[in-house]
Amino acid sequence: MSRKPRSRRAPSASGETRAADTLTVAWMMAVATALCCELAALAIAFYVEQFNPAATGAGLFAGVLMFSAATFGALALMMLPVVVRVRRTAPPRGILVGAIAVGLFPWLALLSGWLP
Repeated sequence: MSRKPRSRRAPSASGETRAADTLTVAWMMAVATALCCELAALAIAFYVEQFNPAATGAGLFAGVLMFSAATFGALALMMLPVVVRVRRTAPPRGILVGAIAVGLFPWLALLSGWLP
């Protein structure tokens, strides 16, 4: 009796290749990390400006968070064309526009001097 080995690969529910799914998840993680860093930096900068201007350490931490947001935002922007090209179906337009906005915001904020 010869048994056929069962395939260990489960078919993807999205119909995308495993590489496309992995790249999409990595791209969205970069976008989500950039967004979280941006929101935390804005909250800390607001706190320092409104309630405790003497908290220089908190202001520096907001700057570090904004630098992290800029780094992850740049990574997300670099991954965006690759994700669109590799996937069989493009991500929804709203997700693309949101990802571009999240990726560009920290760079515009840092260049304009709006945040530390």
